[in-house]
Amino acid sequence: MNINGSRTDTDYYYAGALAEGRCIFTQSAEAAGPPSYIDIEDQIPQGYKIEEDGSVRFCLYLPDASSASIRICTHQPYTIELEREGDLWIGNCNAGPGQTSVVVCADGNEVLYPLLPIGFSANRPMNLIEVPDTDTVIEEPDCPHGSVVMDYYRSEVSGRLERIYIYLPAGYMNGSDRYPVLYLQHGHGENETAWVTQGRMNFIADRLINDDKAVPSIVVMCNGMLLREDAEGVRL
Repeated sequence: MNINGSRTDTDYYYAGALAEGRCIFTQSAEAAGPPSYIDIEDQIPQGYKIEEDGSVRFCLYLPDASSASIRICTHQPYTIELEREGDLWIGNCNAGPGQTSVVVCADGNEVLYPLLPIGFSANRPMNLIEVPDTDTVIEEPDCPHGSVVMDYYRSEVSGRLERIYIYLPAGYMNGSDRYPVLYLQHGHGENETAWVTQGRMNFIADRLINDDKAVPSIVVMCNGMLLREDAEGVRL
C-alpha cells in the first residue's frame, strides 16, 4: 500500500513513533529471505524534529486537509498555523525543554497523529513532543534491567476491573528476598501508563539501583482517576 492508498507490489508496515523511523517491508507475500529495512523518511517524514536552536519543526502528512494547526499545551497554551507544502503541513514552535503535549487539528477537527509520539494526558491519548534538556535526559541505562508487567485487579473503590502496572527490579525472580513497595500516583488527567511511556520510571529505577542510590523495590502504578456517572448511568 503506498501513501496515497493505492495497491503496489510492496507492502509497508509502519511502526510507531518510538521505532526510530524504521519500518519493515516485503516485496510480496511469497518473498523469501530475511526482512529488509528502509528509512521511513523515504515515504513519510517523521512528525517533528529538533532544530539546532532548540525549536521544533513539524512536518505532518495530511494530504486531504484544507487547513491544519497545532495547539502547544504549555502553561500558557497557544496555537500555530501550519503552512501547506504539497501533501505536507509545516510549522515551527518554541515549546522549551522537556515533554509537551500537542493537539493536531485538521480542518478544525482534533486528530491523533500516528507519527508523533503518543502518551496519555487530559484523560485521553495525546500527541507529545520532547526537547532534550541536558539536566533531565533519561536514556536507557547500560545495566541490568527490571521488568514492567501489566495486570488487572478488582478495585474496592470503583467496583470495576482496573488495570495496573508493576515494576519488578532486575533479579526479582532469582531468589526469595522480600522487597519494599513504592506506590506512584500520577498527576491530574494522566493514568498508570504515563509513568513508563512518558516518565520512563523503569529506566530511572534501573540506574538508581545500579548506582546504589536506591534499594531494589517493587513499584506499583495504578489509575487514580475515577469516572462518575450521571442519573442515567452514563460515564462522564
